[in-house]
Amino acid sequence: AAAASTSTSTTSTTTTTTTATTANYLDITSFQSLVTVVQNSTNSTTVTVKNTNNTLTQLVGVTITDVNTTWFTVSPSAQQSLTVGNSTSFNVSFKVPADAEVKDYAAKYQAQSILAIVTKDFTLRVLPGVQQRTEINSTFEKLKVNVTEVWLLYNQTKAKGVNVSSVDPL
Repeated sequence: AAAASTSTSTTSTTTTTTTATTANYLDITSFQSLVTVVQNSTNSTTVTVKNTNNTLTQLVGVTITDVNTTWFTVSPSAQQSLTVGNSTSFNVSFKVPADAEVKDYAAKYQAQSILAIVTKDFTLRVLPGVQQRTEINSTFEKLKVNVTEVWLLYNQTKAKGVNVSSVDPL
C-alpha cells in the first residue's frame, strides 16, 4: 500500500501601521460663517489667522475662493509677517454688482503661507437691491389683486348656486 503524505503550509502576515503626523502651521481662528450683502452695496468682515507653528515666523495672506474675484478686496493685501503663536486680522470687503444673482454662494476663506494653505467654509448671501426689491414688491401687489379678484369671482359664482366643489378650498 502506498503511504499517504500530508503537507501543511502556514502563512504569516504582519501588518505595520504608521500614523502620519501633519505639521501644524496655520489656523483661521475667527471668521463669519454667513456674510450678507445687498446687490450694489458693500459689507465687510474680519478673518483672523494664527501662526500655530512652534518654530517659524511665516508670511501669511488671505483670499476668498469660489466667488467672483471682482466681488471682494482683502486688506492688507500684502502678506503679513506672523511670528510663532501670534495672530493677525484681515478685513474682507464684499461688493457685489447690481445684476448679481440673488442666492447663497458657497465659498471659502483661504489663508496661505509658504508652509501651508488652510480654508474655512462660509456662505456669501446676496440679497436683492433696491431695484429688484421694487420689482418684487410690485409683482407681489399684482398677485394680491389677482387673488382677491379670483376669490370675489368664486364667491359670486357660489352665491348663484353654481356647483363649485371642484374648486372649493381644501
